[in-house]
Amino acid sequence: WLNVVVFVINAMWGNALNEAGAKLDTKLLVGEWHRLFTPIFLHADLFHLMMNDTSLSNVGPFVEAVYGWSRFFLIYLIAGVAGNLLSFTRSVGIKGLANLSPGSASGRSFVTSGVAGGARAAIPSLGASGSVLGLVGALVVYALRFRLVLGQSGDRLLRDLCQSVGLIFVYGLLPGSRIDNFGHLGGFVGGLAVSYLTGPRVDYRYVGDGYWRLYRARPIIDLPRRQDLDALLKTNAGRAESRFKRWTADWRARYGQGRRGRTPARK
Repeated sequence: WLNVVVFVINAMWGNALNEAGAKLDTKLLVGEWHRLFTPIFLHADLFHLMMNDTSLSNVGPFVEAVYGWSRFFLIYLIAGVAGNLLSFTRSVGIKGLANLSPGSASGRSFVTSGVAGGARAAIPSLGASGSVLGLVGALVVYALRFRLVLGQSGDRLLRDLCQSVGLIFVYGLLPGSRIDNFGHLGGFVGGLAVSYLTGPRVDYRYVGDGYWRLYRARPIIDLPRRQDLDALLKTNAGRAESRFKRWTADWRARYGQGRRGRTPARK
């Protein structure tokens, strides 16, 4: 909804917000660093807004359910900034605009497909797609970290996510797409990093006779308001930190009598 509000205000003000806040390399070079943050909430037109908000509505609720609202917003912001920062550094680099003089490059570029090198510095970049890719990265971390718990549904989720990311980057490389591919890449990697460092974790121990023990492990960076493990897994396993609980017979049957997971715990 915030993106919609900003879009309406921008339309009422004659596109003033986009002019003041879009990522523009020439402006970043003179110290307008707010342009790494503000483009996350700006969109070029109604179609651009609808595309990004539709994607956000598809993945956002899932990420919020897994990571909680505060971590969701943190991933969203940092991924967006990371995407804009990578796009800026790769298109301009430490050599500045001299590296982007007109005619310095031609044909396709991973930065902005179909745009010549010198022109890229003057093309504004904006949108929430880098942040959305960051949320997708957070789901990839979740699918990998909870793979044993999720079972086949986790494998399907991971496969679908990887296919979606691959298609996005393939489309971005098509001639004339004018997509900021490094913005997408930076957002995706930023989402991977933040969710890996701050996201919930569990640990498994096989104790014999087809039983697993599941308990909560602290996040690498432990933020306030940790999410309850029961709510996260939608099971009765792991009621409190470091408190072991055997999985039910249903779980035992589902996970193949303990053939998957870590080395059996010593007694």
